[in-house]
Amino acid sequence: MESPTCSNTKSLVSAIHDKYDDDTPVEDSFCQIYVSSSAPGHVEGQLRLPKSLGMEQFGITCAGNPEDLGKLSADVEELDLADNLLSSWDEVFLILDSLHKLTFLNLTRNPLSQLNSAPNARYSTLKKLALNFTNLTWETIQNLLTVLPNLEELYLSGNSYDTIDLNIPAYESLRLLQLNENKFEEWSCVLKIDKVFPKLRTLILAHNKISTCGSVEENESLLSHLKVLNMNNTQIAEWNELDKLSVFKSLSDIRLASIPIIKDLRL
Repeated sequence: MESPTCSNTKSLVSAIHDKYDDDTPVEDSFCQIYVSSSAPGHVEGQLRLPKSLGMEQFGITCAGNPEDLGKLSADVEELDLADNLLSSWDEVFLILDSLHKLTFLNLTRNPLSQLNSAPNARYSTLKKLALNFTNLTWETIQNLLTVLPNLEELYLSGNSYDTIDLNIPAYESLRLLQLNENKFEEWSCVLKIDKVFPKLRTLILAHNKISTCGSVEENESLLSHLKVLNMNNTQIAEWNELDKLSVFKSLSDIRLASIPIIKDLRL
């Protein structure tokens, strides 16, 4: 049964039918088209969906009937819902409840409400979550991490963060954190990331106003598993700041495109 939120609105179920239901006959008798058995479409009367399902910009506001959604999307592993109209976390959790194989969910640019408490459910299959340009608070992110115990990649670009405000035990499954286009200015944000995500391997801080890299003493014990640090388009203007990154134990890839000292070299 659909939730009340779905009344007179666009559901994911109806959007899927809009995209993949096509009973239009092919009239051109001079052309035969052979479709792979794994391609999306109707197979023996059943609608087959791709494992990676793109449903961006459909005006979706809700999940639809959970039973129908579960049957339609039984094999879906990746779901892109960017640029839709989802606002209720209840509807997002209905989607997660229905898609048992889901490993990636993109909710970028949806007008999501804040999540003030964590539900009792746990969604252990989800590995990657994109919440770019949603302006969700750290309280909401914290509650989401509680119900997503195995998340490996988290995308939080464009959310106007200027600090890391997470008060949870070390979340050790996360391997990639993207924080592009926020409002970070201080290296202290990296110190806080280390406390919450100690096993992080990739940290992306591009397009922030960070101008310093802390101290050698701080960095010696910081993010010991970090391999990739992306600080493109930050405000690093002194070479001695970059020297402070040399003490990271595992760092092998530092990206520094379009920072002031690099730009100065081209003059």
